[in-house]
Amino acid sequence: MKKLRNIALIAVLGVLGINVGYSQYDYLHYSFYGPNLPSPQDSTYRMIENLISRILSRQSGAATAGGYYGSPKAPLDKTPVPASVIHTPYFEYGYHDIHSELPGASGGHIHSYSVGYDLAWESGLILGLSYEYGNLHYYDVPANGDSHTVSVYAAAPLAYEFNGLIIGGYTDGTITPPAAAPINGDAWFINPGISRSWTRGDFVYTTALSYLHTDSGVWDWGTLIPEVGVRYNVSDSVFVGASVSYNSVLHDNFVVPIDTDWWSYTLEAGWRLRSNWEVVLGFDHAFSHDVQEVFTGRIGVSYEY
Repeated sequence: MKKLRNIALIAVLGVLGINVGYSQYDYLHYSFYGPNLPSPQDSTYRMIENLISRILSRQSGAATAGGYYGSPKAPLDKTPVPASVIHTPYFEYGYHDIHSELPGASGGHIHSYSVGYDLAWESGLILGLSYEYGNLHYYDVPANGDSHTVSVYAAAPLAYEFNGLIIGGYTDGTITPPAAAPINGDAWFINPGISRSWTRGDFVYTTALSYLHTDSGVWDWGTLIPEVGVRYNVSDSVFVGASVSYNSVLHDNFVVPIDTDWWSYTLEAGWRLRSNWEVVLGFDHAFSHDVQEVFTGRIGVSYEY
């Protein structure tokens, strides 16, 4: 209860633009809607979750023109893609509904827009670049915020069918509380990890383990993120899938203790069209966090050439 009272006090004072022993910059890192706090709605965690999912999908999908999802079923009659390297620009929109777990605290929602481009070689090497803009609105207070996050990522086969991956980037955010100056903050992050996938008929099983280190200049913390997933290839052009991940902050130098562990699961369905376009619908739910619960709906579109 004492931990919850501390979180609630800092959050309320920060939203009102009041400083009691903390600067406004410090509040950004404690605010449960700030862009640099370990939480399900944080822009860094959104980016990492999306890119790990994308890397796993690319690695386990074999990325070939004849059987993109690794399905033994008849392939879709579509435009051939050169097997040596596949270029994929993509876009994703997400709506994140944030429910506060603290009595009397405001919830909110975020609109996120992501664009990216990656290259996948037949050897298994993947290189990519991604950018996300997030726009936050509170439900009960006249405040808002936004964030900009850019990442580069790479993945490659290691040994014994394991793959290595690394994601690195920078995020910058601003919160505009009522009757107060905007609160700015930024952070650098890096996320190395390993992954493996297994194909059994029309089922593809994936697992990954990564470690996210974030440094805001004032605070830094490290998060261990294990993930398991399964995908069923309904046909060569349609799949459904699900995954579960756990976020556990193993290291931090926060002055005030906060709950920084949570679970999340993802449900997805994808369609690969004849013209090499792909559409993916997803639902994410982050829960078991003392400060917030987040429900996300998203749609993504990509094209291969």
